[in-house]
Amino acid sequence: MKATSTLLGLVCVVQFAFAQGFFSVHSPNGVDVWAVGKQGAIWRSYNGGVTWSATQQGAQDLRGVASVGTNVWIVGESGAAYRSTNAGGTWSPMATGWTQSLRAVEFPTPLHGWIAGQAGLILRTTDGGTSWTGQTSGTTQHLNALAFMDSLVGYAAGDNGVLLKTVNGGLTWTAVNDPSWRAHLTAVAVRGQTVHVTGLDAFCARSDNAGTSWVLLNFNTDSKSDVTGVYMLSE
Repeated sequence: MKATSTLLGLVCVVQFAFAQGFFSVHSPNGVDVWAVGKQGAIWRSYNGGVTWSATQQGAQDLRGVASVGTNVWIVGESGAAYRSTNAGGTWSPMATGWTQSLRAVEFPTPLHGWIAGQAGLILRTTDGGTSWTGQTSGTTQHLNALAFMDSLVGYAAGDNGVLLKTVNGGLTWTAVNDPSWRAHLTAVAVRGQTVHVTGLDAFCARSDNAGTSWVLLNFNTDSKSDVTGVYMLSE
């Protein structure tokens, strides 16, 4: 099950157990919701999660989902990567050239997208997922989450406190995490100059200057709980 804690316009999802098998949830507007999880499971809600319909794509665990309009992209274990152009009516495999764990996918526009995954992997597409090219992340840590403001500015969060930032569409990535961080980071959210990052063992940090400096946040949850998602309601 999951519980949520709200702090200063921030919603943190605290993961106690994957009772429903969800690994990633995405909603562009709070009404249309996509969720992916174990053994290729895909869930869709048209009413903010009140009711759900389920389908399956492949047999691999799915780790990430993103959507823009009727375009949807999902990624997962063993290089699983699919896209739909008709809101999940049909799915087509994406040829990423990668067969390891793909852990996050993000599309700030219908054409510009990124995938992050095992051992510092970052892939980029400029054609909606038809073709993908690798980018140099500068880390060998597993990357678990992505957040982009637009086609240029974005963040990638990963194991052992790694948080990377790009301001040029991923041509270069720079570490912006506090060197003291050791938590495995599981989620990142950005709005304007404000960035939130969360992770295991109730880790939560905020920057009000696009990653230049950070403050740690505390909220009411068990100290051993893992914070696996973060959503910004306001800056």
